[in-house]
Amino acid sequence: LDFELHRGLLARVRLIYGDNLEITSNWTETTFDLTSDLFAPVDNLTCIFYGEIYYMNCSWDVTENASEDAQFLLSYRERNPSEVYNCTDYLVDGGRNIGCVNHKMRIGDTIEIIICIREVNKKDKLPYCRIINPTSFYKVDSPINVTINKSTDEVEWTLPKFYLNTICYKFQLNITNLNERNTKLENVTSTNHSINRDNTKKYSVHVRAVVNDDCGESLIWSDWSKPLIIDPDGKDMSFPTIVAVLAVILVALVLLLVFVCIKWKLLSKLCQPIPDAGENFKGLFEECNGDFQKWINKSTQVTNKAEDSLLTTAKEFQQP
Repeated sequence: LDFELHRGLLARVRLIYGDNLEITSNWTETTFDLTSDLFAPVDNLTCIFYGEIYYMNCSWDVTENASEDAQFLLSYRERNPSEVYNCTDYLVDGGRNIGCVNHKMRIGDTIEIIICIREVNKKDKLPYCRIINPTSFYKVDSPINVTINKSTDEVEWTLPKFYLNTICYKFQLNITNLNERNTKLENVTSTNHSINRDNTKKYSVHVRAVVNDDCGESLIWSDWSKPLIIDPDGKDMSFPTIVAVLAVILVALVLLLVFVCIKWKLLSKLCQPIPDAGENFKGLFEECNGDFQKWINKSTQVTNKAEDSLLTTAKEFQQP
């Protein structure tokens, strides 16, 4: 018989006369309260199962009465007498095995299995055992591809792999109003659900899954999905609003154009070209090196000569 003996045992026995169930003895009861010293010094054995072909992660606590060199091994088998299998990969802490990780089970679908932890080289110690239904501790993968249709506020998602029929799952949504920091949980049975939200607020939505009671009912939820962030909806502008916006833009453009024109005129007046002295005072720089007095005297002489030349020419013209 397989028992979790560390929990204690109540045994009841009676005699039956042949196949006649009506002729029996009274029940005799005995309680076996076995002390923890009789078992491997571990406690709180817990296991999680996952994957299409069952993988197993188990962990346990080492009790205070364990010796410093205590080492532990995990084995398992089906509830009915069968071959015993051993864990192959351990989680180690301080040189001790404290867990069995990523172990590919060698048992197919079964209702119950016996998992035992025994202390190495301690044959006088009974193993610490638990009877576990893998379905009750099966963890599915997190939902993926979480999206929302904003026109209907319907959130949809999928599971990476459906090891079971889709009717075997139930889901939970974590809906958080990020503006007001309040959260609510909603349970659903399909891979889509319409949520109630204020379209002017920002939200985050996470989804997780678990096997429902139609297919064995697991006690272990999946991890939460990556968050779906829902931003506030943009407000549609009415026709009068659009006209008003266009009018403001048009006025702004006209004012900008007027400003540019005024500024350009002002600049053109402020930036008149500097007159070239060389055009009005020919020879001042080329012949007189900028000596204005010299240039005046020279200009006077040139003028007098020009006048004398004109008078001479006039006289010659007047002679018969």
